[in-house]
Amino acid sequence: MILLVRAGSHVPDQILDYLQIEFKGISTILYTLLAARMPTTPILGASALENAVEDENLSLCSLLLDHKAPLNYHGRSGMTCLQRAARENDLLLTRFLFEHGADVNFAAHEDGGRTALQSAVEYNATPVVEFLLSVGADIRAAPAKRNGVTVLEALAKSYTSILNFCEVRLDAPRYVNMEDILSKLGRFRNWVAKGAPINRPNGEDGKLLHYFVLNFNHACLEEALVLGAKTDARCHEGQDEEDCEGWN
Repeated sequence: MILLVRAGSHVPDQILDYLQIEFKGISTILYTLLAARMPTTPILGASALENAVEDENLSLCSLLLDHKAPLNYHGRSGMTCLQRAARENDLLLTRFLFEHGADVNFAAHEDGGRTALQSAVEYNATPVVEFLLSVGADIRAAPAKRNGVTVLEALAKSYTSILNFCEVRLDAPRYVNMEDILSKLGRFRNWVAKGAPINRPNGEDGKLLHYFVLNFNHACLEEALVLGAKTDARCHEGQDEEDCEGWN
């Protein structure tokens, strides 16, 4: 097939997408041969670059950028390469992409996307978060239209380390990592002071309190309530109603 492509045969983008997913081992050769098509099919170039980031393949990222693969364009999974690197907690690639022109505040894909900062916060990529903030990442960035999160909601939703758990008594025994809770409380206060919105604009229901409740983060929950977080947010599509009991 590669010989046919070299000879000028037309290959539908759907086949190229399949090859990218199923045969990543030949990606360097494939992308080199098909590089000339990237400017005319941005989704192909963006998806190829996103795959290279996911594989932490810096040399392939450089190759694709040399062939003008688009940096600021949502790939197949609805992420830019920078958003993917931030999610993967890859500080080296995040820096590399930013230095090559990646937009640190490129909007989240409307269907469940995340900005680079929202991704890094949600996936506890602390070094990446610090870097993104240092180069101007917007803590006020709007969430995706569907299934999105604000930066504070991403913090509330983020994974809690299983290390150093201790038991707390609520209505039943629960286990929380107090060090992680207090760290999140510090970041929560800091980001609110810098302008991160507690509530979503235009009266839209948010998920901040919901995520704090689900993660038993009562320190941040109390702080959010003191700062005016909405308590009448309705359950969102796809959530169990019992998850929302006691907080709306």
